[in-house]
Amino acid sequence: MDDAFQDEHRAQAARPLKVQLETVPRVQEGLRLVEQRLRHVVSEAASSAVQRVSLHLIEAGGKRLRPLMLLLAGEAAGGDATTMVDVAASIELLHVASLYFDDIMDEAQLRRGLPSANAEWGSRVAGTAGSYLVAKAMELLARRGGAFLEAANDGISRVWRGQMQELEGVYQLDRTEQVYLESISDKTAALYELPCELGAIAAGAEPVLARMLKSFGHNLGMAFQIVDDLLDVLGTQERLGKPAGADIGAGVYTLAVIRAMEGHNGPLLRRLLAPQSIDQVSLEQAVRLVRDSSGLRDAAFCAQQFIEYALADLHGLPWCAAVDALRATAIVVIDHPELAELRGEALHENRARI
Repeated sequence: MDDAFQDEHRAQAARPLKVQLETVPRVQEGLRLVEQRLRHVVSEAASSAVQRVSLHLIEAGGKRLRPLMLLLAGEAAGGDATTMVDVAASIELLHVASLYFDDIMDEAQLRRGLPSANAEWGSRVAGTAGSYLVAKAMELLARRGGAFLEAANDGISRVWRGQMQELEGVYQLDRTEQVYLESISDKTAALYELPCELGAIAAGAEPVLARMLKSFGHNLGMAFQIVDDLLDVLGTQERLGKPAGADIGAGVYTLAVIRAMEGHNGPLLRRLLAPQSIDQVSLEQAVRLVRDSSGLRDAAFCAQQFIEYALADLHGLPWCAAVDALRATAIVVIDHPELAELRGEALHENRARI
């Protein structure tokens, strides 16, 4: 599969996602309509304060990756993306709401390079805005019928379960890789599975096709979170829009950190991460130790494996331009300059073990 991944990567490198989207004009039009729908939904709030806070992250941008995946999955399953705008908008509303709640729990001060909603207006106001967005998302889905609501309810329940599992596990030095993967499967991957599943439902897809798309979403979501966690260690505040090492400082020990604690400098890293010891100096030392460990390569290899699984899921779909665009979307998730060298090292090291 490693060679297949490299072949896929080389093929897609010549056709970036922006170019791929030009081959699916209904998806491009759907994304334009989603932007309009998001702003219209927020404008319906009776409170001008809720409108202002709810628009805070929507207007801050973002990749709109989840609505894009829904529209592409719908097209790949034989549907018309322009008829799925409300469903795609609901996914982005749920995603943005999850960011508000995530920032409240983490007491985060920055998001996408801007003050977080809780830092700007307080946790109660940010929480109210997040609840409003969830309510409006469910309202949009309710108009499409029970199958949409059932899938969304399951997805939302998993997200909250993953969030709670992460919250209950902060500062746990014995956090395992299995617990980490279970947590991100719910916390993050659920909101990647859901758009693919809803796109398939909207297109009236056969169950086997819907399962392949949902599996694609799961694997892509797992890779996305592992990559995001890696960038938290490798990136800069200017690039991340938040301080580097923020997860470590909050006691959220991700895959690279877990692996680093098992390595040569593990005992020192554990002492630095003891709850009573974490200050800015200890955090900076801990970040350096993780960067110098093999944990980064191990996590990069794990992310690459999930991308390979996602690409394999697409092999079972009938070819169309939307499938190629889904493939390009998967490549975008892992194709970060900060990770290129790590992935090469990880691939070489793991091949040497075989």
